[in-house]
Amino acid sequence: MRYNHIFTLANGETSCSLISTELKNADFVMNSQQVAIKDFGDAKNLKFCSLPKGWDGGWHNSPVKQFVIGVSGAIQITCSDNSQLTISEGDVVLLEDLTGKGHHTEVTSNETWNGVLVEI
Repeated sequence: MRYNHIFTLANGETSCSLISTELKNADFVMNSQQVAIKDFGDAKNLKFCSLPKGWDGGWHNSPVKQFVIGVSGAIQITCSDNSQLTISEGDVVLLEDLTGKGHHTEVTSNETWNGVLVEI
């Protein structure tokens, strides 16, 4: 599986990269076949988020280390190094830019963006 990662560099700039993570077979469903899984540890909080068409969050840091999972619509995230990514239905990004220059988020679809935020 792959997901995007937004992080802070040593010079305070933020950037993004695409991460490929290895899934390992594990017993997950009782009395069933093993499933391929990657365990990131316990989640601290889970939120549903809805941003209206045209929403612009300006430049900000992520308030917590969190996964953002797109459900519908599209947002564009721009990092301070000018790298960009779009989060649409099924896309996943790990936000770890808790310090530094942060990122800019805006809804780019002609509809509300809906997503799931999972603090880890």
